Amino acid sequence: MRAIFREIKDYLYDWQEDVQDRLFILLTMIALGGMAVAFFAGIFIGESLLSNLSVGIGFCIFCPLVYFGYKYRKINLASVILAISVNILSEK
Repeated sequence: MRAIFREIKDYLYDWQEDVQDRLFILLTMIALGGMAVAFFAGIFIGESLLSNLSVGIGFCIFCPLVYFGYKYRKINLASVILAISVNILSEK
């Protein structure tokens, strides 16, 4: 796990990579951290099961999506899939 974070940190500091791609990874990592905190806080304070389930499923889907987009250098594809899925999930 530590190696993954070190690899991502090295990617964020690599000036040869596109700024937009690095910013996408940084902001997505911050958002995933917020989702993890929201999930555990929701369990702790007694949020509804549906709310916690949707946050947990979103985290479990978006985390590997972003990681594989980074790993295989398909960040643009990952960002499009992420945007489409967020739009679909937000429409109820």
